[in-house]
Amino acid sequence: SEEKYTFLTVPMNVGAVYRLEWKDNQLFAPYVAGGGTYLGLMEKREDKKDPKFAGAPGFYGAGGVLFNLSALDDETTGFELENQYGISNLWLSLEFKVIEVNSGAFKFSNQYFNAGMAFDF
Repeated sequence: SEEKYTFLTVPMNVGAVYRLEWKDNQLFAPYVAGGGTYLGLMEKREDKKDPKFAGAPGFYGAGGVLFNLSALDDETTGFELENQYGISNLWLSLEFKVIEVNSGAFKFSNQYFNAGMAFDF
């Protein structure tokens, strides 16, 4: 018989980020991040049995670059963001992240790329 499973993972991270900024309104800022993680896991079977729970500690590391979008047009866009919303820099973030969790309950390893937005107030 084929059974269907639903898995839910909840990562909880605590870490630090070092961002290399040497002047105001620079165009890009490389950064590294790392720390500890705790990965919670829930397994639910479709045959109505009670869900099973597990969790394990691990670590993560990341590296990326921030591109300062407000520095491209500092006199209009950067000025308006600062005056209207208190945002001194608007960043486009590109990042590579690695997560490793290894315990007796389960093993989880993942590498992926992230993209997003970041703000400095």
